[in-house]
Amino acid sequence: MLCMGLGELIDISATSICLTSLSLLFASVSYAVLRFDQLQRATLELALASEAICLQAHNGVAMVGSFGRESP
Repeated sequence: MLCMGLGELIDISATSICLTSLSLLFASVSYAVLRFDQLQRATLELALASEAICLQAHNGVAMVGSFGRESP
């Protein structure tokens, strides 16, 4: 209905307007999905990097604590 009215208003066929609109919609959704995937990957990389830093810090504290003990 909208495509037909717009087509009559600007003298373009309704089919071409609908196809153009659907193409733009598909491109927009595809881009959003791609960006969301990139954001999810970046979040996972950040989580893994912070976990590695925490593990290194924990291991460093454990090693420092073991040097201060006397062996029986």
